[in-house]
Amino acid sequence: MPFIRFNQIFWLLMALAFTSAFILPRFSATENIGTKASAQVRGLFAPISFPLHRLGTWTYSALFADAVADHRPDDQLRNENDYLRTELVRLTRQLEELLALNSDRELLGDLRAYCTPMAVVGSDSGNRQTLVLRPALTGRLRDGLPVICPSGLVGRLDRLGAGSGAQVRLITDPGFRLEAGFRRFVDGGDGKTKVVALASTPQLVEGLGDGRMVIRNMTDRQVKEVGLQKGDWVVLNDRDYERDLQGLKVGVITAIGLRSDAPYYARIELKPMQNLNLLREVMVFDQQ
Repeated sequence: MPFIRFNQIFWLLMALAFTSAFILPRFSATENIGTKASAQVRGLFAPISFPLHRLGTWTYSALFADAVADHRPDDQLRNENDYLRTELVRLTRQLEELLALNSDRELLGDLRAYCTPMAVVGSDSGNRQTLVLRPALTGRLRDGLPVICPSGLVGRLDRLGAGSGAQVRLITDPGFRLEAGFRRFVDGGDGKTKVVALASTPQLVEGLGDGRMVIRNMTDRQVKEVGLQKGDWVVLNDRDYERDLQGLKVGVITAIGLRSDAPYYARIELKPMQNLNLLREVMVFDQQ
């Protein structure tokens, strides 16, 4: 008897759920009667009517609804996926490049406001030390303008063409000359590092090629008096360059010895702070 009573209660609940789900909404919508009662009944039997509604929706979608499918050949889909992967890798790399360039520009500080960025598209494959730049859409550029990067002085603009871009003659190019001074980082005694000027008289720096420069007009005695050593910085101190560029890094001393052709004179070799041939972008100092 309890089993029969339970079945009766179950079927009664099912009937009420069916009524609340299908009959009462239509009745209340057409006759405008029992709206509140219908809502209360639906809320009471929601635990039963909701699963039934979901089951009916799924059954209809599986049996009668039009399935949306991509009927293209597998080869075409694979080619499209390969293309999208390639584009993703390319765009990701471009984003990394832009972030790196923006970070490099920030290292220039206030000098960015006086410079025009130009992309490097190649370098001279011959004996010259030059960079080839992409054409720039500006009329301010002209031959001889200083070219810099976050690591210091790069050279001067050379052979500017209307539509063929320009070249940069690097400071390491044979015969390139500039005047420079010396700086050293020392411990200030309070846990902070300070920069000390080692000599007040500018010295002539000449390009040697192959990414190297040399100073040959200092005597061995002067080098010892100043106390020059490997690792000291060489910085721009040249009146032919704008005031804002004075103190810009030129290179770092790599070797100190004696000249074979002039025993009383020293031979101080230096190189830029980085390989200038690997630069991706340079900044042309064009607002004077």
